[in-house]
Amino acid sequence: TQTDPLEFQYADQGRIDIEEGDLVTTDDGTSARWRRVEAVKPGEFADPALRGGYALIRIKRDEPGVQVIEATGHSMMRVNGQPRVGDIYRTGMVKLPVELKAGVNDILVHCVRGEFEFQLRPARGRAELNLDDPTIPDLLTDRTSHDEAAVVILNAHAERLRGGTIEASTAHAEPIRTKIPDILSLSTRKVPFALPDIDTQQGESSVDVMLRLLDADGEVLDHDTLSLRVREPHQSHRRTFRSGIDGSLQYYAVQPATGMMQDENGEEVEAPSPPGLVLSLHGASVEAISQARSYEPKSWTHIVAPTNRRPFGFDWEDWGRIDAMEVLEVAERELRPDPLRRYLTGHSMGGHGTWQIGVHYPDRFAAIGPSASWISFWSYTGAAEYDEDHPHEAMLKRAVSPSDTLALESNLARYAIYILHGDEDESVPVEQARIMRERLGRFHTNFSYYERPGAGHWWGSQCMDWPPMFEMFERERLTPSDQRDAIDFTTATPGISASADWITIHAPQAWLKPARVQVSRDRELRLFFGETTNIARLAIELVGLEEGEPVSVELDDTHFDDIDWPESGALYFERAESDGAWQVAAPFDPQQKGPHRAGLFKSAFDHHMVFVIGTQGTEEENTWAFHKARYDAETFWYRGNGAVDIVADVDFDASADPDRNVILYGHAGMNAAWTEVIDDDELHVERDRVRLGDRELTGATRSVLAIRPRRGSAHASVGIVAGTGLPGLRATERMPYFVSGVAYPDVFIYDADLWSVGIEAVRASGFFCTDWSVANGDIAWTE
Repeated sequence: TQTDPLEFQYADQGRIDIEEGDLVTTDDGTSARWRRVEAVKPGEFADPALRGGYALIRIKRDEPGVQVIEATGHSMMRVNGQPRVGDIYRTGMVKLPVELKAGVNDILVHCVRGEFEFQLRPARGRAELNLDDPTIPDLLTDRTSHDEAAVVILNAHAERLRGGTIEASTAHAEPIRTKIPDILSLSTRKVPFALPDIDTQQGESSVDVMLRLLDADGEVLDHDTLSLRVREPHQSHRRTFRSGIDGSLQYYAVQPATGMMQDENGEEVEAPSPPGLVLSLHGASVEAISQARSYEPKSWTHIVAPTNRRPFGFDWEDWGRIDAMEVLEVAERELRPDPLRRYLTGHSMGGHGTWQIGVHYPDRFAAIGPSASWISFWSYTGAAEYDEDHPHEAMLKRAVSPSDTLALESNLARYAIYILHGDEDESVPVEQARIMRERLGRFHTNFSYYERPGAGHWWGSQCMDWPPMFEMFERERLTPSDQRDAIDFTTATPGISASADWITIHAPQAWLKPARVQVSRDRELRLFFGETTNIARLAIELVGLEEGEPVSVELDDTHFDDIDWPESGALYFERAESDGAWQVAAPFDPQQKGPHRAGLFKSAFDHHMVFVIGTQGTEEENTWAFHKARYDAETFWYRGNGAVDIVADVDFDASADPDRNVILYGHAGMNAAWTEVIDDDELHVERDRVRLGDRELTGATRSVLAIRPRRGSAHASVGIVAGTGLPGLRATERMPYFVSGVAYPDVFIYDADLWSVGIEAVRASGFFCTDWSVANGDIAWTE
């Protein structure tokens, strides 16, 4: 939670009144006055107060009209109250169409770095192509391209852009047209499109692709040219793929294995085939293609670099972590490496990602090598420490627990590990590496540690492409699951990582607390035995055993002798409700929580979600839903290279995509899709009332963030962004759920004055039970 007096004023009153000389007082009692600041030069402003402060730009116009804002250096802005995405990393790619009214227009800019740039220009037409943020593949000379690319489109019109197409052509390829999704009025969206079949000519270094944006009648709205690099198959290159998170187009980079090596006589011979795969995670601000190019080609392994969805992205957590695992799956399908020679490394933020992905997926890699790495937000950035004695802080701490690397450190025991750090690192203190050396020294038997004397954060490509690390990688192999006879696995939540080899944790006893299983097996005796901590349901896959004969299992103090061989090849166990003892179970009901759908509000945004805008409320409520959904879509595009479908509730067809996640904007009385996708016996939000289980909160100031299972689907979830009235609705607008290191539990209900008093405004928070009920869940309440 965070406080902000201006945001509270907006949530409470629907406007922010500002005049020069006005006094603003924050929750800690400090105050500041609004004062005039002159531009350093046209469109550029700088002042110490803008480091985390606000700037108001007041524009007077004689006539209404659409303009395009191009601004950098800010986290967000409000244009006449409407929230719009910022450009905190100063990329220059954010261009927002806005409608300015006749008279006074207030643009409130939340600044970050003490300076920002702001320009207004007329829109070029009804719609524009924005080629400042393309997602593109490289063209390879050994094949004809059948790839996709993606660019941003600005809809500068007051109506949706419907039925549009992008036409792509080259000097030697016939045009190909791709229908694009509808684009909200006065908004931007990244859209994928098919590239024509491009047969690269020998010696070409690039190919120009001519783009035309057409409306439903075939009229040309805009045109531009996109340049694609031509690469040889052995050179580093980019490949594109569709993400399951949102259906958007993403890319990853490859430094291919050469396939050739020198033998003991110095003769060049073919390297063993198939090659390995090293997944390499980049640092903050680094592009994946630059990461791949930092490595010298290896004879024995491909280097594959995912994007984290952006150069800054999500610190390789949340959607960044999902991107890494998606890329691993896509790259293994396309490159066909040796499945036992899979490795993980990364530098700086990517070093943190190496620890994070390493602790969550201990059966996926043979070895890991973090360089210049930091451990967690708490050890490195000084993230807020939650008070476990406070009911709602305790829930927030559990929600963010997957970020706690050290809580899962026992999962590192099976890896070979190489820790690399410069002892004069000015960005990530070497103490981060020393802490991990000390922690691993307590239990690990196969790790190497090297501090480079006199080295800072970046000391050339060697700080990633470090020969001793890669020599270790080349030696190590994964143990096949059917040959592993002992497993020690801890998960923060099955929704992130549920399995290690032949063990799957389907449900903990307490959600978002570490759940651990330590199980061994004697294949000759056909016996599994071990202990569990905080586990309610688990499965044992009987790989590596001869089929047919019974097996025996000892879990904690419960013994099961001579269990018949199951047709599914897996045994399921759950704790009895009566006494908590283990019992043999049938395969688990997918309608309940499990690895496929485990809760946490953020996870509603990771399964090809569609945003559904409420249109059945008051005019002000409907306007809020439109602006909030647009702002969330813009934010997910900026932070995560996302592309989200947005539809009105009256246009939403629940039967068309029954297994997509749905994000509902607005309460049940204003969003007609509510009853289409939610069985709301447990949670219901309407005007002036929210009911959670058998308890109610009344009034217009309640805000709700929640996740529920989607009706009729065994996999999909519904995210709820709602309020019981305009103050409650407006108080959701800037909740930072697209920021890594921030997480909310399954349900989070608070009053609009959270922006004034912080955590004390939270009324209910916590986790639904495995059966998604409130009564059996873990919910904290504050009257």
